[in-house]
Amino acid sequence: MNIKLKKLPTLLLVSDNPLTVGFFEGVVDKLEEYALITSSSERDALESLEKVFVSFIVIDDKIVDTIALCSKIRALKEHEHTPILVITGQLKKSFIRNVMKAGATDFLAEPLEEDEFLMRMEVAQKATQTQAKMVSLSSRVPKQEEDASLGKRTVKKNPPKKESSS
Repeated sequence: MNIKLKKLPTLLLVSDNPLTVGFFEGVVDKLEEYALITSSSERDALESLEKVFVSFIVIDDKIVDTIALCSKIRALKEHEHTPILVITGQLKKSFIRNVMKAGATDFLAEPLEEDEFLMRMEVAQKATQTQAKMVSLSSRVPKQEEDASLGKRTVKKNPPKKESSS
């Protein structure tokens, strides 16, 4: 595990590929307001998540079981909504569906491009903020019966007028 702490927020990179690590070191150096933690295994990554506040996670699909790692991260209460980007060359629909179900936020296709990463990072952060607002708002909405019929869950603004017979 290699930790370069500057100041929060912190990006966790799970990769052992020197080119990928170098790419993210360069990007994080330019961002300046981010610190970078690199982990080369699933165990290392989970240990980092326990020890340091991480605000963004990038997983290299070639070094770990991405589905298992995403599921384990989402099981951690403090990382239920932390953005997770997956670096992959596999863009098969079944793979994407399974990784998204496991908790990935978005994907980065290879070869890595700085502008694409920054754009996806921004989108993921906005999605996380929206998700947090929704959780906050949903706690204020009264719970409904789980078995309520569609008729009970439908809001009718203007009921239809009954036509009078002449």
